[in-house]
Amino acid sequence: MRRDTTPEQEVDRMVAAVAEHGFRAVKIKIGERNGRDAESRTGRTRRLVPLLRKELGDEIELSADANGAYSPGQAVRIGRLLEEYDYLHFEEPVPFWEYENAAGVAATLDIPVGLGEQEFSVDALRRIIQSGIDVIQPDVCYVGGITRARQVAELANLAGLPCVPHSSGRSLTAIFTAHLVTAMPACNLFHEWTIEDASSMHIYDPFPTAHNGEVHLSDAPGWGIQIPHPTLQQMNRRVSTS
Repeated sequence: MRRDTTPEQEVDRMVAAVAEHGFRAVKIKIGERNGRDAESRTGRTRRLVPLLRKELGDEIELSADANGAYSPGQAVRIGRLLEEYDYLHFEEPVPFWEYENAAGVAATLDIPVGLGEQEFSVDALRRIIQSGIDVIQPDVCYVGGITRARQVAELANLAGLPCVPHSSGRSLTAIFTAHLVTAMPACNLFHEWTIEDASSMHIYDPFPTAHNGEVHLSDAPGWGIQIPHPTLQQMNRRVSTS
């Protein structure tokens, strides 16, 4: 999930992660974040997409996240490349605020197109679901908590769409999101799980790790985790008066 690597380096990282953790799906970063097609001149994506399929074979599901890298036309061209190599999911092909362009790309391509991680309004996510997007991707914290995230997952379920919440780290958001996807029928695709260094996020226990492609949640009360008292004492406290 990096852009500062060569295609060969990124594929080596993904192959190693699959071998170590038993992942059955991986996702790569393509394009340049909100980059107006700038990365397409370097050729990184066009080398990375087929190389990953070649090295991981047909048994591993592959997805790609563009973070709004492309114009609609270039998004369609890259989407066709992803389709050629049987990728599962094309995330945020155009800037996230361009709902109509995203819907147009989704209507043109066969690969499912996802959107929604940046939104903080349930109504905005409802409109995205209704626009013709194939996968809805709320972030539990950005959208305002577990109750509102559940509302989005329920809307997705009613629309017959998969819900793949955004969860790019292993902070407490990863725990909240894992409980959400375990509970909601629409959350039926592969779930995000970072392979980057998460040591700075280790403020709670038990700290989850992936084994054989799965993460097991504690059945302890509440979220099933504890934040050690010394850690809490070191944290800044802010009180909202609004």
